Amino acid sequence: MSGKVLTHQCDPVIDENPIVTNTCFGDRQLKQQNYINELVRHTKSIKFIIIDGLNKNPSSEYISLLQKRIDFIENNGGKVIIFTPHIRPEFDPKNCFTRPLRSIAKDCKFFPTLRDEYLNNFKPLIQYISKTNPKTLFFDQNDMYCETEHCSFIKNGLPLFRDRVHLSEFGSIELAKNFVEWASYKIPEILNTNLNHL
Repeated sequence: MSGKVLTHQCDPVIDENPIVTNTCFGDRQLKQQNYINELVRHTKSIKFIIIDGLNKNPSSEYISLLQKRIDFIENNGGKVIIFTPHIRPEFDPKNCFTRPLRSIAKDCKFFPTLRDEYLNNFKPLIQYISKTNPKTLFFDQNDMYCETEHCSFIKNGLPLFRDRVHLSEFGSIELAKNFVEWASYKIPEILNTNLNHL
């Protein structure tokens, strides 16, 4: 397992019995974290860990828990990359396209001020972690929405989301392209590794 990259999408565990309603439901959140801990602790070839799916409005307690998580990873030889929370459509993205019985499509553009709001709400976490763990890198995955004065959930005539939560295949490819471009100058050594998703 040389040069591995792990991605992790559950929040830091707050207690032994987390109550959540997402894919990290019930004790799966704690089990996943313990499993990753064992990989990080015993598989010294893991060089990078990407943390995604974080709360877009982190509290001070949340930030402190994340900082301890990063400490653990760094103390075991890993480098952390945090994906900022991505903007999601608050509607069915299928409505962005016309259909035989619907001749008018929803306007799926949004102003960059929404992106600024996300970033400003997440900024306390970025500032805190940048001080306590200066080797941690932050990737803004919302770049792919905004190429002009407007942002959109549609790019090149294709949807970036398949539903309100999940990226489409096209959206995943576009996000990967943006990440590769970012990594090529921020952390080029990651481009020569294998990617495992947990």
